[in-house]
Amino acid sequence: MTFLLFGFCNGLYAWYDPEGAVGSKELSEMIWRIFLKGVNDF
Repeated sequence: MTFLLFGFCNGLYAWYDPEGAVGSKELSEMIWRIFLKGVNDF
């Protein structure tokens, strides 16, 4: 789980576009939900 969370956080700079459709707050909530509940509950 730790590697998953760090992977999410460390990979953001490579693909996140601040001017894109998803804002930073929404993205952080999505990452947190995936981390806590997995992709099945997303």
